[in-house]
Amino acid sequence: MNYLSRRSLLKTAVVTGSAMALPQVSIGKAGLAPNSKINIALIGGGGIAKTAFADCKKHNVVAIADVDDVAGEIAYKTFPDAQKYKDFRKLLDKHQNELDAVIISTPDHTHFAATYAAMERGLAVHTQKPLTHDLWQARTLQQAAHKFNVQTVMGNQGHTFEGMKLIREWYEAGLIGEIQEVHAWTNRSTPNNENAKNPLPAEPIPKTLDWDLWSGPSPVGDYNKKLVPHGWRWHWTYGLGGLGDIGCHTLDIPKYALGLGYPTSVHVDNSINFSQEIDRKAGEGANTYVYEFVRAGKQP
Repeated sequence: MNYLSRRSLLKTAVVTGSAMALPQVSIGKAGLAPNSKINIALIGGGGIAKTAFADCKKHNVVAIADVDDVAGEIAYKTFPDAQKYKDFRKLLDKHQNELDAVIISTPDHTHFAATYAAMERGLAVHTQKPLTHDLWQARTLQQAAHKFNVQTVMGNQGHTFEGMKLIREWYEAGLIGEIQEVHAWTNRSTPNNENAKNPLPAEPIPKTLDWDLWSGPSPVGDYNKKLVPHGWRWHWTYGLGGLGDIGCHTLDIPKYALGLGYPTSVHVDNSINFSQEIDRKAGEGANTYVYEFVRAGKQP
């Protein structure tokens, strides 16, 4: 019998489509079995990356890459034994043969480059939503997942909340009735005075930040503290605005609950002030109505 390493066995299972589960508990000893731990790299150590820390502590975080020493500090302190990098490419080149998975928690404009780099090295990859900055990137990553035979997942924490399951159960049980139209909205919108039409003035780049690496595949523009670590989402060069931020959640609800396919057309209307709309609905007792509807199990 030829020897197969644990990592090779995992890859073989993915390629052949086999379903397998590694043992999670050692006999006579609580906790994870030694062979159930995986080696992980974090690309992006601040912000949303923190949502993965609890589970990462159960495994081995080998290396962390963050272009900003301040943003990455929380990850460095949480995983003091991990090697530090600013350039994720150097991290992958150095550790690709020992890694099992990569978790990518960077701004939207660098998702594609980091995800593809992990895929082509045969590594399982978890990338935060929105997966990519445009449709071409999304389709290319879909093709890459098949080409390189790797396991992938997009981080959409909202999909795991109990509310998602409840809405689907209500619909399937007929409690909501026949659905003909769904309204999804967010009160997060691009600040009109801080977007691409009103560029921010240039400011000195902090010594802790590698602005060139942060810019990644995008043109290297002027640094401004309202871009990093927060605010980049409202500039098309780096983010996707409210649609890419919250649309991944609010549009996920009807798609999942109703079993919808891909849209045939898309129209965006930003003429409604949804903050006022939400206040108006609350004033009409909408929250109370929903509660009474659920408790009574009646259709509206």
